[in-house]
Amino acid sequence: MMKQETADSGWLPFSVDGQLVGELGERLVTRNHIALAELIKNAYDADATKCEVLIDVDSSTIIVEDDGNGMTYDNVRKHWMRIGTANKLATPVSPRFGRPRTGNKGIGRFACQRLGERLVLETAARSGKRIQETVVDFDWDQYKPGIDIAEIENPYTSLLDKGHATKTILKIENLRESWTQGDINTLRRETIELAAIRDVRRDGFEDDPGMEIVVRTPGFKEVESVLLSQFEDAGWGRLTATVSESGEAILKLDAKGSTRKETKVDTKCPDLAGVEFSIAFLPMVRDYWRNPSVVRSATVKEILREQGGIRIYLNEFRVFPYGGPDDDWLGLEFDTARRFARLTDQHLHNLAKKLGLNPKRALLDAPRYRSLVGRVYISQRKNGAFEPKMDREGFVENNALKALRALVRHAVHWLTVYYGLYKKRRKSEQRKKAAMELATMFRSADDGSDIRPATVHDALAWIDRTVSESLPKPGDETETAKKATELVRSVLDEQTAALASLRSFHATGGLVFSFNHEVRNVIHELKSTTNYLTHIAKRLATKEKEQLLALAEKLTTSENRLLQLSKLFNMMSSSRSVELERFRIKPLLDRVLEGFGIVQSELAVSFEVHARENLVSPEITEAELLSVFVNLVSNAVKAVYNSARREIRIEAFSDGDQLTIRVCDTGIGLDETHWKTVLQPMVADPSGELYVDDFDSIDDDLKDSLLGRGSGIGLSVVDDISQQYGGKVFFEAPPDDFSTSIVVVLPYDKEDN
Repeated sequence: MMKQETADSGWLPFSVDGQLVGELGERLVTRNHIALAELIKNAYDADATKCEVLIDVDSSTIIVEDDGNGMTYDNVRKHWMRIGTANKLATPVSPRFGRPRTGNKGIGRFACQRLGERLVLETAARSGKRIQETVVDFDWDQYKPGIDIAEIENPYTSLLDKGHATKTILKIENLRESWTQGDINTLRRETIELAAIRDVRRDGFEDDPGMEIVVRTPGFKEVESVLLSQFEDAGWGRLTATVSESGEAILKLDAKGSTRKETKVDTKCPDLAGVEFSIAFLPMVRDYWRNPSVVRSATVKEILREQGGIRIYLNEFRVFPYGGPDDDWLGLEFDTARRFARLTDQHLHNLAKKLGLNPKRALLDAPRYRSLVGRVYISQRKNGAFEPKMDREGFVENNALKALRALVRHAVHWLTVYYGLYKKRRKSEQRKKAAMELATMFRSADDGSDIRPATVHDALAWIDRTVSESLPKPGDETETAKKATELVRSVLDEQTAALASLRSFHATGGLVFSFNHEVRNVIHELKSTTNYLTHIAKRLATKEKEQLLALAEKLTTSENRLLQLSKLFNMMSSSRSVELERFRIKPLLDRVLEGFGIVQSELAVSFEVHARENLVSPEITEAELLSVFVNLVSNAVKAVYNSARREIRIEAFSDGDQLTIRVCDTGIGLDETHWKTVLQPMVADPSGELYVDDFDSIDDDLKDSLLGRGSGIGLSVVDDISQQYGGKVFFEAPPDDFSTSIVVVLPYDKEDN
């Protein structure tokens, strides 16, 4: 029997490959503004009162500087240089202001790696009675596969008595991605309220003044940001909520036309202990505001488009993407799209019934999501149930998040009941007032009977009598006619508004409103996957690398397609107000054409726009004006597909009395015998030349989304809208080099000029 040799024994420590840093940077921080948000959060954790961000694309540099506590050399060595440190778990609050730490996974250093190839960390902190400054240089490209992280050298210097103030400066060089004006606008929008600036007093700490965030972007256009807090209290109402430690939720509402309301939610929410939120409702009808003089209607719409929504703050810091321009985390837009009207909560059902409202239709008055400006505050010191995702894009979908969504939705529905009551009472008062004024005018001098409110039939009878008598000098009857007309119009206004809304629904397709949010999630996943594939490709052999990069390029193409379509859908879904306004033509056209960007790139269709920057429309609803543009452009795009030259020219101009919109294309043309025919409903391709065999060769996604076979409704909708406002639609002989020219004319009222 052979003698068995003694086995080797001992300890086997783990080692970490340099590739890990790159992997974590790509997977944990997927977007530039998220990466910068993580660095700003680090400044907040360090008790900073000011954090400045400089993005200098000319030198390919980003600098993030704060006046916080900084780090000593020992802190840099033990905590910054240690991946996965438990430092923030061990010290959950900051030393000066007692701020709850915003993170505990060391995402900051990976955010730096995500943004640029090189980082210079400069930090100064108090060490005893002196200031110690430490500078470390990181070359992230050193962190390659096959190299142990412990073997990579990061040069540093450390000096005592250097400087007089604590600070941290992160200088990120050789940026990995280019920054566009759109990226800068997104960054400014997302950082404007990144930190919830509230006066906070915490026992045992200095009073916390909050942190000022300054973003400087030389070379890019400055876009003025407006703080919503400047006019939130001017809207129709504000709802606030608090959840006790036992999970008992109290809702309060302070709104126009009613005394302060308060209610206790029947169901307890133990997963939401300590949660607070505040939601302001700013309807587009400014007559419903408590202080309508605060801001112009056009400004309100612009601000709400960018900043409306309900944001979530964890430990006083914004959690993305909740409340972003394309994030309807409550599903309120989905409810609107499917005309969800019934109150399913029994308590709210009974409340609506008690107030004289129809519980089956009460939610038709529900606010649009972007008309709500809200902030939800969660403190991990009071509630540890919310778990941020690894990539910092929201929370893990657990019971706490589901309970929060349910509670906020319930609160919005409770607000809706009282808003519906306000609208009902207001309309009733207006109608009664008009009816009594009209009845007084109808009454003859010798009529001693009691005055009763006039009805629509009374008004119409008076109009018929006056017309039949053909009074040459109506005298005082003129005022009576005005009141009669006002009463009739008040009854018909709701029907007209509903018709306008239905037109926009038909023109854009109701389903787009419900899936736009899901499309945005798909876009995000495509971008993350593309980044990951590109990152892996860098480490592979030539053949495999080319295959992966080709796949990544296809995913990028799909991402761009979805993004452009989503912009078009989102534009239409956010424009269903029935309020008559005047709109600047050029910006609306630009938004429409941006949504058609996919046909520009895929089919090489070129658009030429001629319109003055200050040209405005007559009074019209935004949905109807957009429907005119979208239908005219989509018909022109279909017409030019089978042409060798695919050009579309859009002109808009005013001669003082009317707005003229002309769309010319180089498409297949339309015989003069069909010029009036195609304006009728259900008439599509009367010549039989539009949808030829080649049309079926178009990519299915593109064809189904923008170029599908028409139903013959689009131009009839344009004609119907034009006639509604006293205008007209007609074809005319096209100019040289074009095959078709269609014209829309909308007159201005005298009061418009």
